Amino acid sequence: MDNAEWAGNTENKKEKLSREIEGCVSLIFSLILTAGFLVGLSLVAWQIYGWLRFGVWNPLPISLIWATPDFSRITWVGLRQVVEPVWLWLLGIPLSVFIPASTLALLAAFLESTNNLIKRIFGIKLD
Repeated sequence: MDNAEWAGNTENKKEKLSREIEGCVSLIFSLILTAGFLVGLSLVAWQIYGWLRFGVWNPLPISLIWATPDFSRITWVGLRQVVEPVWLWLLGIPLSVFIPASTLALLAAFLESTNNLIKRIFGIKLD
C-alpha cells in the first residue's frame, strides 16, 4: 500500500466517523428537544385541565421553582431599581414557555460546541 492510497483510506475513515458522530448528535438533539417541548406541552395541558375542571386558571411561573433574591442587599439604589423589576419580570415568565425555549437555547450551544470539536479533531465541518 503506497502513501497516497493509505492517506485516502484515512480520509474515508475520518469522513465515515464524522458522519456517525453527526448522526449520534442529531439523535441526542432530537430526543432532548422533544422532551423539552413535551414538558412544556404537558404543563399547558395541566393548566387547561385545572381550568376546565375547576374553572380556575393556575399560572405556573418560573418563580415556582426559583426564589426571589433579597434585593435589599444591593447598596447601589439605581442598580437595584433596574435589577429588581427585570428579575421579577423574568420570574413571571410561564414555565410552559421557559422550558422549551431554554431547551432550544442549550441545545443550540451544545450543537455549536460539538461542531467546533468535530471540526478541530477531523478538520471537517458539519453542515
